[in-house]
Amino acid sequence: MNQLIKWIQEYQNTKEDYPFEMIVKKVEKIIYSHLQKVSKQYKDDVYQEMLMGLYRLLQTFEIRENEENADYLNNFFLAFDEESIKEENWKQEYLYFCNEKQFIECLNKRLHSVYVDFLRRLSYEMSLEICNFDIEDDRNIEVRDKTEEYKENDYELLKDYGLIDKEISFLKNFIDGQCILTEKEVGIKLGISQQAVHKRKKKIIEKYKNKKKM
Repeated sequence: MNQLIKWIQEYQNTKEDYPFEMIVKKVEKIIYSHLQKVSKQYKDDVYQEMLMGLYRLLQTFEIRENEENADYLNNFFLAFDEESIKEENWKQEYLYFCNEKQFIECLNKRLHSVYVDFLRRLSYEMSLEICNFDIEDDRNIEVRDKTEEYKENDYELLKDYGLIDKEISFLKNFIDGQCILTEKEVGIKLGISQQAVHKRKKKIIEKYKNKKKM
């Protein structure tokens, strides 16, 4: 039982590839449960980010030697038959059980954070794509820890090019999950004509271009 924690212990002690591969295999279903919300075209990239999230979690996760949790204890006894409970090593198995529960809870939070950050970055990149913006960003987004909340908002970069909150909010209307809407679809969404959407979008593009020339 609870081979996951044993693999985690081995990995933390040795830092070798094999125990890490076994951990990935053990939590693969959990990873894919989060990954299924991602469009096919982005799955490979997000999968790698989720593996990085798992890797970072393994660097900080602490295996506890003592645990007093009534819910864990009840669930533990429900998971065993009477003969297993009477075994001399049941206390050790209980600790494995508790640590595994805690690790999976932490992993789910970490993977959800990766997914949310993916949507945030995608939304920003789509906003640039909508208007063919060419934003110079020296912050090197790719190397930042994607499992942590950012203190900076990428949309703030658009303000450096003269866009105000109202214009940025308008651009966000073009984004529906992981897809970019057409001007016609945005018009329906906002209850205005396609021509009105096109006019506002064109004005934003012109404002951006004029600011960039300066």
